[in-house]
Amino acid sequence: MISSRLRLAMSVFAACALTAAAAGSQPAGPDGAALFAANCAPCHGADGEGRQRNPRLVGSPVASAPGNLVFQILEGSGAMPRFAALLDDGGIAAIVNFVRGTLNDAADMIDASFVALIRG
Repeated sequence: MISSRLRLAMSVFAACALTAAAAGSQPAGPDGAALFAANCAPCHGADGEGRQRNPRLVGSPVASAPGNLVFQILEGSGAMPRFAALLDDGGIAAIVNFVRGTLNDAADMIDASFVALIRG
């Protein structure tokens, strides 16, 4: 069941993505590749293919929806820790953009304001 907060964030994302696409811009901010390497690669692998019991991010349904991925990074689950206190909104947006753009070829980007909506 999708929470109302996640549903709202997904709707806002769609509007933001259309605005960014129309403007032809990408959100500026922290280096998503470096943040991914420091925070995610130890468990998910540098290539996003996963390690042992840690899921792959390439082709992942969670990675395909930015709201889901942001929520997962913020709240964690199972063996994955919560990163809400460790990463700011810009850092989480950079990681999501790296995972979706570099590892999964998604063209739409998010920014810190999208993460802030989900963070609440």
